[in-house]
Amino acid sequence: MSIFRELTEGLPRQAPDSAAQRPLRLRPRRTGSSSSQFELTTHLTSRYILDMRVISEKALRDFAKRYPDADGPLRAWWKLVKSGAYPNLIELKLTFGSVDYVPIAKGDFYVFDIAGNRYRLIAAIHFNTQMLFVRNILTHAEYDRGGWKK
Repeated sequence: MSIFRELTEGLPRQAPDSAAQRPLRLRPRRTGSSSSQFELTTHLTSRYILDMRVISEKALRDFAKRYPDADGPLRAWWKLVKSGAYPNLIELKLTFGSVDYVPIAKGDFYVFDIAGNRYRLIAAIHFNTQMLFVRNILTHAEYDRGGWKK
């Protein structure tokens, strides 16, 4: 399934009645990228909000099997992430006050405190496509050792 189809799936199919309600469309990027790359352009109104998509829910389930007390907090975190649209870190911090931005050599990661800081969830977030990739879920002691940064 194309990213365009994923992003537009479920949006109302109405004829736009003003410039503020133009439908989503793809166009080639102009900033030195190849013509095969596209960017999503639109005039989104408040009713066209794209929710965050969580990749690798399996990691959440596997961690909850190893640490059963983390199951409830992970489910609550997942529901909050899935139901929101977060265009940047500031908006993310309004919902998750404890989220931290951690830039390392491998990339930019966001660290969430889970279950009262007993666990740490490390994710890569692409705000432009509203996709969150779960990279690691660790106990606080495992996180402090820093092996996830290598």
